[in-house]
Amino acid sequence: KRKRAFTRRRYEICEQCDLEYDVTTNTDASCLWHFGKLKIDYGGDFWDAHDEDRDGIIDSEEIRDKYPQGFDWSCCYKNGKTAGRIVGKHRPDETKRGCSGSGVESAGAVKDRDVMSIAALT
Repeated sequence: KRKRAFTRRRYEICEQCDLEYDVTTNTDASCLWHFGKLKIDYGGDFWDAHDEDRDGIIDSEEIRDKYPQGFDWSCCYKNGKTAGRIVGKHRPDETKRGCSGSGVESAGAVKDRDVMSIAALT
């Protein structure tokens, strides 16, 4: 009987920065992230014209993704658009799978180029 080689995906989604990355180029300086959460910035005037009935609930993931500038990071109190301050390797999010290699999270069938032998990583 022939042994089946252990394989892993070539592209993963990082649990820290939520970006798709190529596992073959993942280094100790690949990922920039915040360890805090995005908190609503009520101190500025960003939300003055926002109507929750019309524009959506401010305290939601959808609005955080769409308007990060209206939020501050709880870990450093910097604006939500500020790049991460912690540097390290990307860590795969087991609940999400990257497969496009395009830098954009995508879904769909796994393609041959998306899976590689662990030997290719060494």
